[in-house]
Amino acid sequence: MAFQTFRTKWKTHTRHLGDAHQSQADSCPDLPPLGAESGHLFEGALVEGGIMRKFRSLCTIASAMLLTMTAPVVSAADDGGSAGSNPGDAFSDLVIALRDVNGVPLLRSFTVDGEAGPTTEYCVQPVSVELLPGMAAADQVVNEADGRAVYPIPLMGELPIDPAAVDEVEVCDPQPAYASYVEEAELERLNLARQPDEVRDRKLSDVELKLASADVIALDGAGRITVDGAALDAAPEYAAIFASLMSTGTIPGIDSSPAQVEGFDAWMLAATAVGTASSKGVPLTIDAVEYYFRIVKVPANYLPSADWTLEFLGTDPPGSEQFVDFGDFSYTRSDVFQGCSTWLDVPSLTWMVSPIADVVEFGELPPVTVGGTVDNVAGFTQLADDVRATILYLHENEVIPGFYLDPVGTNTCDAQTQSLTNPAVAWGGVPTDLIQTETMPITTSVYMPWAGTTV
Repeated sequence: MAFQTFRTKWKTHTRHLGDAHQSQADSCPDLPPLGAESGHLFEGALVEGGIMRKFRSLCTIASAMLLTMTAPVVSAADDGGSAGSNPGDAFSDLVIALRDVNGVPLLRSFTVDGEAGPTTEYCVQPVSVELLPGMAAADQVVNEADGRAVYPIPLMGELPIDPAAVDEVEVCDPQPAYASYVEEAELERLNLARQPDEVRDRKLSDVELKLASADVIALDGAGRITVDGAALDAAPEYAAIFASLMSTGTIPGIDSSPAQVEGFDAWMLAATAVGTASSKGVPLTIDAVEYYFRIVKVPANYLPSADWTLEFLGTDPPGSEQFVDFGDFSYTRSDVFQGCSTWLDVPSLTWMVSPIADVVEFGELPPVTVGGTVDNVAGFTQLADDVRATILYLHENEVIPGFYLDPVGTNTCDAQTQSLTNPAVAWGGVPTDLIQTETMPITTSVYMPWAGTTV
């Protein structure tokens, strides 16, 4: 069947579900009314391990197949390794899935009777954090990638019917009653990576020109690369940076190989590139990161060298898609975002100094975290998402003169507090913690961009 985007397909075919259900019920007496409890289209009396084992009647089976055209979860046989000849080919199975600790999907297998005899079909297992109808807490499983408890969404292959006998239905499809619980990974701006190679190459050339002409290359408070103090912030540029890093471990314009900027190595720069290229208001997930690697065609474009080596993992049993091995990656938030921010509390018009962890809306660390450190693909994703959250904080505050955020790996909390307590500018009767000034060339503090400024 021709795969379609889940969101388009599901919304299109569920818009008139109630009317269609009633139409089928007129010719199918056993079909229950579509309501809060009976809307599953399945008999709820027989549930084993949270999986519906039979339909109400053969008429119900036919009605359910006709009523709901669900998105395919896609079998392991589908070619996702290179995402086709065009990075825009891989749309259909971008779902939140059950994965092992390395981020590799854990597959379900079903035997399918075909014209040439029985064959085995392997399916990606979609999961939901929500309690599913007919299930209990005991039906939860641990998603090894991040340690969170999830509910496996029942697939058509679990039913005692032959889905192949019905058009548009496959064993890897979610059962109609649970199709609405299948959740897409939100890529948002990460989809900009679906750009022609010549566009990406042009963006990378722009980055190289900026870096090559810079006097100082550093990192800002979010981990973005800065050129003479100005942060590179364009999503298409970071999509190109990410592709270059994963391919060769380098960034044109930076001499080191693999690339390194201050305390960030090539892997951390790659995670920063993902966080910078993403939509700032949408948290990143492991699934989104894995699909981003697919879109960029990392395995296909990888160029091994003495300086840059990637390892790849496959599904069990082996399929056509390969997944980057993040086994050596570790991330500790308190080491990277260890400093403070000087920010203006607008309601009280009071300047404050706070630890970055207290003012940036970081996501909760996953259950696989040990001693504040997150390893593997969960760590890579967490760093990318923390970068995203910090950039959002910067965008909301950096327009205010006097705002300051420590660069990654830097802690000037004491100096910032001292600058508020003993400001260099006296304003007479005005409270000293109320007014700060803009950066001037004669600034006397390397920490405070406004300390020592004359007015």
